[in-house]
Amino acid sequence: MKTIELKVDGLCCSDCAIKVENVLKATRGVTDIKTLITTGVAILMGEAVPPEFENNNKS
Repeated sequence: MKTIELKVDGLCCSDCAIKVENVLKATRGVTDIKTLITTGVAILMGEAVPPEFENNNKS
């Protein structure tokens, strides 16, 4: 299982986190997601996380 951390600008409340989670959970290959409001990060887990997320993860 792959794990990818994504920086999410504007992630400031639980309502925002729920919206982000709902969109990302609908993404092919993503099986679970956790959002961290305090750090503005979404952690995606899945068997086949889409490559565009991996590319955005690089600093």
